Amino acid sequence: MDNDRKIIVIKSNSSLGGDNRLFWLFSKNQLELVLKEIERISLAPANGFCEATITWQDDILPVVSLEKYFGIPEASLASPAKHLILKGAFHEGQEVQLSMIAIPIFADLKMGSLNFTGKSISPEILKSNSTDILGAYELAGRKIVVIPDICKIASRSRLLLMDQGRP
Repeated sequence: MDNDRKIIVIKSNSSLGGDNRLFWLFSKNQLELVLKEIERISLAPANGFCEATITWQDDILPVVSLEKYFGIPEASLASPAKHLILKGAFHEGQEVQLSMIAIPIFADLKMGSLNFTGKSISPEILKSNSTDILGAYELAGRKIVVIPDICKIASRSRLLLMDQGRP
């Protein structure tokens, strides 16, 4: 299964300071769709990391800023170039359930094979929700790669939306 080792890497919309650059990494299997245009339903600014919702295939998905979710300063307030719809799978009893979110991206995504070597690190740059990752690695050239846990992020986002009376 060649597809098992395919990844997507996206440069974060963050300003870490210094020469460090942050990237998000996902399995290609997690990518459901790339959208250039989507109608977002904005939420109140007090909602933090959950910026909006979108309707996709009769479901309401949270639009989550990974930078805000992990407490990282954002570099640009420009409109996102695209949105990714990402899915994560989890076991609920005997069944496998999918949870989905949309994330805004501000740079092109790169697809490739999982072939980097890096040192596993404790991600001190993540100021909040740092347990909601599957791993973090430091690569050559002061690149930091973080693998977000889509299931945990989707779960927290759904709870936030339900607390506000949203579906």
